[in-house]
Formats: sequence, C-alpha cells, structure tokens
Amino acid sequence: MSAPATKPIMPPLTPEAFWSFYKKAVQESGSWRAYQDNPSWTTIAKSAAESVCRNQFGLQTGREYFRVDVVGWTGRSDYDYDLRVAFEAENTKDWEDELCRLAHIVSDLRVLVAYQSHRSRRAEKALDEYLIRHKDRVLRDRNCRWLFIFRPILWEPKRLLGSLYRR
Repeated sequence: MSAPATKPIMPPLTPEAFWSFYKKAVQESGSWRAYQDNPSWTTIAKSAAESVCRNQFGLQTGREYFRVDVVGWTGRSDYDYDLRVAFEAENTKDWEDELCRLAHIVSDLRVLVAYQSHRSRRAEKALDEYLIRHKDRVLRDRNCRWLFIFRPILWEPKRLLGSLYRR
C-alpha cells in the first residue's frame, strides 16, 4: 500500500513573496530590448504573473476576467471560487485607471506594475497623487494587500526594483 499523495506546501501569499518570485520570473525572460518594445514587455509581465500564480502559489489563472490583466484564484467551479490575486501592468505614464480598477476588485493581493520609462513623471510621484485621490477606495478592503512594482527606468540586468504599499 502506497502513501497518499501530498499537496506541495505553498508559500504564504504576501506582497513580499509575490515580488520575490515575480522578479525572478521577469529576469529570466526579460531584456532591455524587450523592455523597449511595449508589446513584448507586456507579454513578459503578464506571463511572469501567471507563472508565479500557478507555479509558486498553486492558483488557477486567467486573463481579462473582470477586465483585469491576470487573475489567480482557488475554487471548485465557475461559481464557487476565491479571487486571490488581481494583477495589472501598464507601460504609460498614466496608470490611474488600473489603480482604480484594482481598488474595486476583492482579492487577497492586488499587484500593479508601472514599468514606465517616462522620466518626466516618476511612478512614485504619480502613486502619491493617485493614493490621495483614491485613498478611500484603496483602503476600503482592509484585508487586501497591495504590491506596487515600478521600473526599470534604466534596465539593470539581474535587478529590478519594486515598492510595497503598507497600510
């Protein structure tokens, strides 16, 4: 008689854990050339998010559910599921729409990637302005965690930078 199969132990779904796995996935498939080509980089960003959701956290994934780039969920059927990750990637200096959309989605973790290369408006400054405007929406679900990922303004091989928003 063989022992029953055990499910692999998944790490806790935290902004720090997601960032660690996502950064590695992007580094493995990204390049400065791809970063300069918006469609290529968007594909890399979304594929990395799907890979992290599936392979690191054991989630089912889909694209464009609720008009969100990538979602990760657990559940048994189309109508019995828990949305665990909502992921949006944007490569323009104006990503307020994506922030607002994520603020309306109920999930354990909301991830917003602003991989803009616009030196005239730094993502961190835009985030400060947007959080003032959308504070009530962003903080409405106190159980949700956020991860904001910015960069690279200049490509640094083997290194991308990110930011965490903490309540």
